Amino acid sequence: PRFFDMAEDCRRRGIRVSLITNGSLLSPERVERLLDTGLGSIHVSIESADPAPFQSIRGGSFAKVRAGLALLTERKRE
Repeated sequence: PRFFDMAEDCRRRGIRVSLITNGSLLSPERVERLLDTGLGSIHVSIESADPAPFQSIRGGSFAKVRAGLALLTERKRE
């Protein structure tokens, strides 16, 4: 729950922070916060680019993960 606080504290101390996520929580608010935090890298683990196997392996919504990843990519390019 305090990920952003910890990442920002590490950054202030000169520690490089990276994130590995399944992408299921990449909401517009979290994407902005991730970018503002200044992470060294963000890696998104996706089991399949095909929605059916994705659903079978992970559960959850492939469309939601894809939309969050698209938003993250778009905002990073800006």
